[in-house]
Parts: sequence; structure tokens; C-alpha cells
Amino acid sequence: MARRTFDFHRRLGSVLAEGPEGRLLIAKGADVNAKVGRGAPEAMLIKYARFAQVEAMEILVKGLANVKVTDADGRTALHWVALL
Repeated sequence: MARRTFDFHRRLGSVLAEGPEGRLLIAKGADVNAKVGRGAPEAMLIKYARFAQVEAMEILVKGLANVKVTDADGRTALHWVALL
């Protein structure tokens, strides 16, 4: 069961920028606050903020992602967007 949950959240992280499929996964119960990535996983909101993926960030926020989540250096998504 744990492996299936991990795959579900990893799939959400990989499709968010594509829009409709990400919304569907959120509607099916994907955790919008799940951490993704290899090595040092980070919150999806931070990941998409670092690369200015505004549509993906909007989907996550509408899915009730925690906007106060921080990366390993204490930066929020807003910090990353401000740096761009």
C-alpha cells in the first residue's frame, strides 16, 4: 500500500504543469503537500515555485497546499517567486 501511495504522489508531481490531469489526481485524493524528488525531497509547491511554473502552483494552492511550507533553507514558495 505504501508503494502505491508514493507512486500516486509522484505521478501528481510529474503532471501538475499539464493542468487537467493534475486536478483529477487532486480530486482523487493526492496529497498536495507530499514531498517529491530524489535525494532531498521537497514540497511540490516549492519545486514549481523555483521554476516559475505558475499554473502548477495555482493548481496546488487551489488544492489547499500549505503555502507556508519551507525548503531546507527556510524559503517559502513566495521567496522563490520573488527571486525570479
